[in-house]
Amino acid sequence: MKFMSVTLVITIILSSIIDFGFGDNLKMENLPTYEIIDMGVLGTDESEAIAINEQGQVLGKLKDGGTWQIFLWDKENGLQILDLPSDSKVCLNNCGHIAGSFSGGVFLWFPETGIFNLGPFNGEIVTLNKLNDNGQIIVTSQSKELQSFHGYNFYKSTVYLWSRENTINLTKAFNAQFPHYSPAIVFNSMNNRGEIVVTSYTPYIPPNKNKVEILLKSFLWKDGKFQEFFPSTFQIDI
Repeated sequence: MKFMSVTLVITIILSSIIDFGFGDNLKMENLPTYEIIDMGVLGTDESEAIAINEQGQVLGKLKDGGTWQIFLWDKENGLQILDLPSDSKVCLNNCGHIAGSFSGGVFLWFPETGIFNLGPFNGEIVTLNKLNDNGQIIVTSQSKELQSFHGYNFYKSTVYLWSRENTINLTKAFNAQFPHYSPAIVFNSMNNRGEIVVTSYTPYIPPNKNKVEILLKSFLWKDGKFQEFFPSTFQIDI
């Protein structure tokens, strides 16, 4: 059996420095230093690093004998092969927790207790979008049902915010606040306070035109409600 050793290499590229009178002040001893760490033997065929957190833990996948497996590596414990669905889309937070989505649903993995199944979400395609350091998860569930919005067709989707306390249907909350906007929202990002930014669309008829156009709009989810970054100044009750 042939093994392949994978080394975590941090490559530093220093651009050419043009002297504008202060180049002499640059001292090599002031530059940061780095260490090359051998991650050891990860697999026989292929390997892919997916994420690294602030603790130096690396999450990835390796292929051994034709089978993909999920691994977690850190300097203290070395390589760990995790018993997680190999077809998962996974992410890692700074607490060493892993979240993933696969054909059977969404899960959380904890070093102490192992895997915790969040259960199924409505929809035919379930995608994990984000896991923050407080264990909050964003999940998008999409069906093959088409929705129409002023002549534009798209697949019906729902964005959820999951936590240990509850699960919030963000799409439903958005539709209740902004009934004239698109019934769909698109997740963009979430911080460790659970504040979320999304985008959606609003109908708009430009002056001297009789055709509806769709404008992209940005929103912030904070303290249990959405707020629009740049509220529309035109009539949208179409």
